[in-house]
Amino acid sequence: VLVASGQTIVTVDAAGVQDQLLEQGPYTCISVSPNGRLVALCSELNRIQVVSMDFQRSFSEYSHDIPGDDALNIAWCGSDAAVASFPTQAVLIGPFGDTLSFPHESPVHLVQELDGVRMFNAMEHSFLSKVGSDSMNVFQIGSTAPAALLYDALDSMRSHSARADEIVRSIGDDMTQAVDACIAAAGVEPLVEYQQSLLRAASLGKSFLAMYNGDKLVDMCRQLRVINALTAYDVGLPVSLMQFQSLPFEDWVQRLLSRNHHQLALRICRYLDQPVDQVYIHWACAKIHASTTLDDDALYRVLRARFEQLQPNGVSSYVDIAEVANACGYQRLAIRLLQHEPRASNQVPLLISMGQDEAAMAAAIRSSDADLVYFVIFHLFKALPLGEFFQTISRSRVASQLFEKYCTDQGAPVLEDYYYQEDAFAKSARLIIKDNLAERDVGKLIANLKVALKILHNDKAAATEARA
Repeated sequence: VLVASGQTIVTVDAAGVQDQLLEQGPYTCISVSPNGRLVALCSELNRIQVVSMDFQRSFSEYSHDIPGDDALNIAWCGSDAAVASFPTQAVLIGPFGDTLSFPHESPVHLVQELDGVRMFNAMEHSFLSKVGSDSMNVFQIGSTAPAALLYDALDSMRSHSARADEIVRSIGDDMTQAVDACIAAAGVEPLVEYQQSLLRAASLGKSFLAMYNGDKLVDMCRQLRVINALTAYDVGLPVSLMQFQSLPFEDWVQRLLSRNHHQLALRICRYLDQPVDQVYIHWACAKIHASTTLDDDALYRVLRARFEQLQPNGVSSYVDIAEVANACGYQRLAIRLLQHEPRASNQVPLLISMGQDEAAMAAAIRSSDADLVYFVIFHLFKALPLGEFFQTISRSRVASQLFEKYCTDQGAPVLEDYYYQEDAFAKSARLIIKDNLAERDVGKLIANLKVALKILHNDKAAATEARA
């Protein structure tokens, strides 16, 4: 961590704190290059320096001498140049001190990206990046690189000129290099027209190669199609190929969903053969939030009809949708949605949080998961009065048997109270007998056995067993 302190910079890391012993401060802006090798410093006097990370070498300097035009922000454009923002302009500072000015009517905010820097204010949004070597090989005036020749061959072919064949023959063994360069140049080209021309040039060159894997060209076409859809003005996600590849695909889908572009997100997922569940789930949640006039039943019919129309098997999980429905006051809708939830481990906790204890118990029993049934039992034991708890679990044979087994294994005295409330005299007597099998005090043993015998006499159904 770099901290401006007085006239110098202090480096803070796990090993300790080190003063870099600088004297040109105080510093108002600090920015580290994406590769971590260089640091851009801006002092209060608007003097900008680019130094090495160890502060031992200085590579370039720039002084902004306009009074009152103080630096607002500084960011890196790639790893070779820094951009400083001033109230009336942004200044690009090259690796050897060369500068390029970009005037603006109002101050711009700088956002450092992997391959450049964004500059935007209330009126405009621009992206500044270094021109790649592949693009220079193709478009530089007078270039004789194989990629430039291939691009010229495409123009000649469009004009039905016989010169196209001569150009292709002149490329010769460098055709693979030319195709790869055109594909790479298309990936960094922001204009769709030039993307298409470069990809057509690559396709032209590929047709002259007997052994060339076309997957690279196909993948670039697919990615550029998605990127162009994201960059569209009505979507508002201007992104480069490097930025698109730097994040997981799910993150880009989530950004579309946060803007309620569900249709576009769905089309992109299907186009790239990616899962679409998160799109359906987010759409359903947004529909519930936006529905103010529909009741639970009508909203349920709308959701189910859409799910069956778009995906016959429905979504993989309904828990998130049910949580939103419950939070928005659609409890009956949430309960009906949870009936379609395939995983009881997700279904039961939400039912409990909604106060649907009996439904949670039924779902846990249907899952045949003893741990899940115990989860519901323990919740009921803590949430309900003891008498009501006994009545609740007694309505389920599986729950009552599991409760009896747990209490028996743990030696819990609450089992005796449960048998007493349920008038289970025979079980209560057997419990007393079992608990006194190891009793060595004969007097106490006889007294407890008399108690068990008395309990058996009270049970008409066990009268025969008592007389025997």
